[in-house]
Order: sequence, then structure tokens, then C-alpha cells
Amino acid sequence: MNNDEEKKLKEEQKLDPVLQEVLDIWNKDFKNDIWEKWSYGEIFEKLKSKIPDSKLELVSKPDIKPTPDSTNPPFVIKLNNSNQKLELPFGKVWPISSETKYNGNEATSIGYTEDGKIKRFKESTNKVPEHLPKFIYSLESAFENSTQKEIENLDKWDTSNISYFTAVFSDAKKFNHDISRWKTDSALSMFNMFSGAEDFNQDISKWNTSNVTEMDGMFWDATNFNQDLNSWNVEKVTSMINMFSNTKKFNSNLDNWKPKSIRSVNGMFANSNFNKPLLSWESHLPTGYFNVDQFKNGNNKLEDNNLPEKILKLLNEYREKVKASNDRK
Repeated sequence: MNNDEEKKLKEEQKLDPVLQEVLDIWNKDFKNDIWEKWSYGEIFEKLKSKIPDSKLELVSKPDIKPTPDSTNPPFVIKLNNSNQKLELPFGKVWPISSETKYNGNEATSIGYTEDGKIKRFKESTNKVPEHLPKFIYSLESAFENSTQKEIENLDKWDTSNISYFTAVFSDAKKFNHDISRWKTDSALSMFNMFSGAEDFNQDISKWNTSNVTEMDGMFWDATNFNQDLNSWNVEKVTSMINMFSNTKKFNSNLDNWKPKSIRSVNGMFANSNFNKPLLSWESHLPTGYFNVDQFKNGNNKLEDNNLPEKILKLLNEYREKVKASNDRK
């Protein structure tokens, strides 16, 4: 169905406002991102989740699965209190899995597994497609060991469906592309995201981290990074192991952070030059034990009087254990 046919459909049916909303969402989020793995029933449930309480019904058979490069049976929905039906057009149907295709150092199509994980790009990749398929949910190691400073079109990716940013730029030593507009609302893990990305120093202050639970090693060895992260919501983060370890320049305030769920900050500022007060964390830290081992090992600038009492108490207990162990040798 082309644009003229869609226009005619609207005029003929005088769409119910809910169906009009469905059509708009379909064209924006689904039409060109249909995955062969999904049945019509699964597609319908994903669509319905975008419009809560919409009272939609699927008219088409739910067990049908679309296939790429073919004419598929109509995907039809209706309101359950109306006879008005709406056929939603398929644009592109993506195969279950795909290999990355290249023209020199340009990736002309994105590879992904049947589980929806992106396939790692070759290290010399300097251009990617503007469109990131919406069914891809993991960018794990996508640009690990990249040799590029910038990767054309990377800033245009809609990452709103990505849950795992794990090691996406790990050891990409020259990488310093502006990705400030990436949407991270669905992010659960940023484990080792920029670890070893020595040149990275872009503003990512506006990222939504409210659902992230893992930030271990996120900036480990990101030696040039020094950006404002104070507005980040870290309330669900459980682990920040080595998060800023070996970040030689990072020294931005973190006093607005509320690490309510933290279980480990082991080595968080080890071998770094961070020295900002963290006293405001005290009222937000969990009660009882959490791992603070090596919290600031090798960091001579972060003084104990700038640490919250809960961390300092646990850190002193750790120091005593280390001393006792050394005394026994």
C-alpha cells in the first residue's frame, strides 16, 4: 500500500481517532521494521502495548508469520466495539538473521542474530546505515576495538529499543563521535560501554539511565573522559565495579547521585584522580553490607573525609582485613 492508497483509505473510512493513532504509530515504529521471527499475534501485541486501553482486536489469523520479499496476507485490526477495520501495510520484512554487508569500510547493511543481537562490525568500519532495525535489542561489542574516531551515521541511530549497550565501544581507542542524541530509555546494562575508549570525551549528560542496573567498568581506562554526569538517575544501578578506574581526567561532581540499590562499588575510583565530595550519598546508600573493596586504591586525591560514613566504615573494615592478612605473611 503506497501513500496515495493510505490517503484514500483514511478518506473512505474516516478513521476513528484510535485507529488513526494506530496507523500513525504503525508507520513510525512498525511498518519498515517487521521481523520474520514474529507472528501476526506477536506483532499485534507489540502494537497494542504502544496504545494501552485501546480495545483493539486482531482480525487476521494470529499464527501467520510474514516472509521477506513476498506478498503477505493482510494484517488487519479493528476496535472491539466497532465494525470498522484497518489494514496495516507491511513495508520491509527483515529475515530472521542476517550477515553484515560491506562496500570497503562502509557497512551497507547491519548484521544481527536470530536472538536480535547486533553482529560485531569490523574494526575499520567508518560508515553504517542510518537506520537501526527496531527489533535489535543488544549492541553488545558492536564497535569493540574500532580504529575509527567517527563512524558516519552512527549519531542517527534510534537506540530507544536497546537494552544492552555492553562493551559497545570497548577498546575503541580513537572513538570520539558525538552520540549525545542516542536514546537510552530502555537501557539495562552499560557494562564496559566505554572501557578502553581512551579518546572518548563527548557530552552524554542527557542520557536517560533510570532503568540501568549495571555500570561496571563503564569508563574504565577512558583516560580522556571528563563530562558532567551529575544529572544521571542511578537509583536502579546495583553494580559500579571499576566504573571510573584509571580515568585520569574524570573529576566531575556526582553529588546528585542517589545510589539506592548499589551492591558493589569495588574499585570504583581506583587509580583515578577523582576527588569530589560524595557525602550527599549517605542518606541514599542501602543499609547493611555492600562491597567497597579497593574503592579508591591508588587514588591519593580522594580523601576519607569526602566519603559517606557507610562507605568509609566498610572501607576501614576492608583495610583492617588486608592489614591482618599481610601481617600473617
